[in-house]
Amino acid sequence: MKRLWFCLGLLLAFAACTTNAGRGSDQHDVASQAFTRTFEDFGFSITTPCELEDEAPVVEMDNYTLYSYSGAESPDNPDNATIYIVQVRTPKGSDNLEGLSESEQNQHLDQIKNLFFDDGNISVERVLFSDNQYPGYTGGGPHDGILDRTTVFNNGKYIISLSVAADPSVLDQDALDRKFSQFTSTFKVID
Repeated sequence: MKRLWFCLGLLLAFAACTTNAGRGSDQHDVASQAFTRTFEDFGFSITTPCELEDEAPVVEMDNYTLYSYSGAESPDNPDNATIYIVQVRTPKGSDNLEGLSESEQNQHLDQIKNLFFDDGNISVERVLFSDNQYPGYTGGGPHDGILDRTTVFNNGKYIISLSVAADPSVLDQDALDRKFSQFTSTFKVID
């Protein structure tokens, strides 16, 4: 399933979306064209240069429930768009990863890592994400005609992935990496 879920997210970024009530709220800074999406149910917020829309419906996978949100810079021109994707996974039959051992949590993280980074052309590195040092992986590169950069991490409750993708004719890998760094640096834990 070579990055099937990631590619699905790219396609859904351009589709009409509906809202899952209670999953988040938006703030828009008109001067800077920054949109901050607060995910109250998941305990974090993030800022993007575009509005993140709920991708509906929520996807029930074999072992997870997937909540996915995406947005595009230049959505009216898909050939020149940069896509921003936030995905949150909860284990099926549970609201979150709490109560699982560290080993079991790492097992869930590794399964998701394999979904995102199963292409041999993608470089992947183990990371400690954010100031909170969440265990995870970051990787990216060209695949299937798309450049992307993704980080996937375990915050102790959920498996969260943050991605930026674009056609290589729009951005080179360095420019995409800069956008990714700006995007991920805005991740904030909320109480």
